[in-house]
Amino acid sequence: MAEYTKNVDYAAKDSLTTGDPAKVIKGSELDAEFVEIQAAMVSKRNIADSQGNIIASRGDLIYGDSSGNAAQLTIGASGTLLGSDGTDASWTAAGVQADMEAETAGKFPDAAIATHLPGVVAAWCTFDGTAADPITADKAHNVTNVTKSGTGDYTVNLSITMADTDYGVLFTGGLSGSPTNSIECNVTARTTTTFTIKTFRTVSSATASDLDPVCVMVLGDQA
Repeated sequence: MAEYTKNVDYAAKDSLTTGDPAKVIKGSELDAEFVEIQAAMVSKRNIADSQGNIIASRGDLIYGDSSGNAAQLTIGASGTLLGSDGTDASWTAAGVQADMEAETAGKFPDAAIATHLPGVVAAWCTFDGTAADPITADKAHNVTNVTKSGTGDYTVNLSITMADTDYGVLFTGGLSGSPTNSIECNVTARTTTTFTIKTFRTVSSATASDLDPVCVMVLGDQA
């Protein structure tokens, strides 16, 4: 790509005395200057080729080709991402659910499928186990509500569908006024959309008890 080089030192003409022929700015000098400017501009053009038509349609991008010249990259399909192989730019498909579950390298998710990454919590909630049925969770993600069937007997209703019933359920809870008692939780039933937990406090033996708060998390593969 050519650099612009000034042909005439016009500032030097200012110091010449009036009447000196060299003080005159000639049309031929200006013409030569404009030719140099034009050549430099054309060589550095990065938004159009010599016909001015690299951008052919809305969304097109300009990139440098293997020769360093401006080239067109047509807009990619909906949902594709702009990527690079370390040499050239190109459009690549976003990751899908199977890519997330397999942790496929180089596949980038959008927010809608990031929940399928193996290490991401599928659902969680915290609720007051002493409340009456049905229980509305204090805070929740992918949980509709909690059904209370008896003392310490809760069915958590998911707003998502798990791929199978082999998902994990993690639990913690609190028992007001009994700091020396231990608490237990059993997961007694799991479907792809619900699971049941039973909570107990233990002194000399386990006794079904309502806890507050009850906190649960679900880890596993969504359908």
